[in-house]
Amino acid sequence: MKYMDMVFCEILRKWPTQFSIDRVCTKSYTIESKYPDEKPVHSKVDDVIWLPMFGLHRDPKYFPKPEVFDPERFSDENRNQITPYSYIPFGSGPRNCIGSRFAILESKALIHTKFEELGRTLWFLELLGCSMFRWNCF
Repeated sequence: MKYMDMVFCEILRKWPTQFSIDRVCTKSYTIESKYPDEKPVHSKVDDVIWLPMFGLHRDPKYFPKPEVFDPERFSDENRNQITPYSYIPFGSGPRNCIGSRFAILESKALIHTKFEELGRTLWFLELLGCSMFRWNCF
């Protein structure tokens, strides 16, 4: 089961379930400029901050060779090398997804299930080789 957990974590890293998350600022904050030609970024109370999950999970700064599917990133030996809050498939903090554990268990049960037609099937299903995205069907 450990390897299945690693595969599942890598799937959520490469193909996050949500494109982004947003948060509302509770206090003013300034991100200072890093380079001389940049301006500092100021946020005020009630500003909405948008975090692009897809970009964060595929940033080579946090995940070397982000385009490669490598479940070993999430092994017990490598897990502590992941920068905190760089992998947030279900959000983090007090507003993280309350159904994350259920979603993980449900997905694992689905992987374990085999879909097939039985001889007693009343309505025959046309099984397509599709992903969850319509444009990936063949």
